[in-house]
Amino acid sequence: MSGLLIEQPSIAEGVVHLKENDPVFSKLPNAFFDINRNVTPSGLGGLVRTICGQQVSTKAADAIWGRVKDAMNPDNAQSILKHDEDSLRALGLSRPKARYILGAAEALIDGRLTPQDWHNMDDDAVFEQILALKGFGEWSVHMILLFSLARGNVWPAGDLGIQIGLHYYLECADRPNQKLTETYKEHFSPHASAAALLLWELKSYKESV
Repeated sequence: MSGLLIEQPSIAEGVVHLKENDPVFSKLPNAFFDINRNVTPSGLGGLVRTICGQQVSTKAADAIWGRVKDAMNPDNAQSILKHDEDSLRALGLSRPKARYILGAAEALIDGRLTPQDWHNMDDDAVFEQILALKGFGEWSVHMILLFSLARGNVWPAGDLGIQIGLHYYLECADRPNQKLTETYKEHFSPHASAAALLLWELKSYKESV
């Protein structure tokens, strides 16, 4: 899988549906829907990329990810395991993140992690397998399901950007918390992934005008 996330069939249909039918998104200019988020690596590389992005800005995550790719092949467990915690920390990763990456590589080798099967597994099964790894929570799995596997109905309610985007979407006084944001998955289903992309875009759009 390659290219823009918005071009993936599982998500493209949802974007068109929301653009044409949603009471908020349908009022936005066509240029709004030129979303440049790319599909990210699947498998072990996707997990490493997700760890790089945990609790840091997009700019910082991209910088760390670039250094990681220069230092090793993040899709290859043996390449990762040639490094220790200290060498991973030198790339900009915290010690816990270094441990999580090494742990994921070990899980691939011993068979606890089977990314080659993810495309044939439903969302819940992928969730269960990744959550069993130390350092990977719901946000991490949502990022894999959305950005690596391009699943069509992913709703990362715990993501701050989604909550801010929903705040603008609803034009409400206060930013919705995770619990309230979670209730809106049903509103956007079965196109929650498309809605998530559009809400991230709405956040940027509103903050740029």
